[in-house]
Amino acid sequence: MFRKLVLCVVVGSCVTLLLGCPKKKEDVPEAGAEEAGAVDAAPPPPAVPAAQAAKNSAEVARFPAEKPLVDDAEKTADLFTQAKTGCKSGNNVALIKSGTDPFKIAEFQDCILVTFPDPKDAATSLMGWIPKAAFTLAAPRDAGVRDAAIDAAIDAAVALVPGKCPAGQESVVNVAGGAGVCRKKCAADKDCRTPTLNACAAATTSAGKVIKVCANELP
Repeated sequence: MFRKLVLCVVVGSCVTLLLGCPKKKEDVPEAGAEEAGAVDAAPPPPAVPAAQAAKNSAEVARFPAEKPLVDDAEKTADLFTQAKTGCKSGNNVALIKSGTDPFKIAEFQDCILVTFPDPKDAATSLMGWIPKAAFTLAAPRDAGVRDAAIDAAIDAAVALVPGKCPAGQESVVNVAGGAGVCRKKCAADKDCRTPTLNACAAATTSAGKVIKVCANELP
């Protein structure tokens, strides 16, 4: 009888001891811990590429109404695109050759602000405004609708030997009509027969020199 009593006391004491030991707080997983770990493990979003700093950025006009653009891989299609310090105005920055992939920054009206490698030093970049049309090829004229007088004048101009244009004109290559087209030289829009904005535009001669001519007018 004594043994049984002692056994009961010992067992009872153990039960009491077990019931009196609270579970440690750190043993209980906190709600949401797994979710928090999953969020922390998610990979960061890819970094958005930034335009390379342009050495002439202080000279380029910026506009309050311009809209930021996301750069893409679209390349210029125009034979030679003239970058300027302003949208369709300002000083000439440099010529951007066809097939160039400039870094797009913003758009304003029908112009796009870009950075591109300096043609004279590819290790540095320049900034300038170029026309949106620089990324599209001009549609060819419909062969079924031809103006005989205009076609004859263009054909005659193209046939001229580069450098053999009449006095006051120059043979240029990056205007409508193809290589070796004679155009009137000018210093400002007012020097052209139709003095509209950018009537007097930069062009490249057959010898590779950049000059200003009445680009959209036949001589």
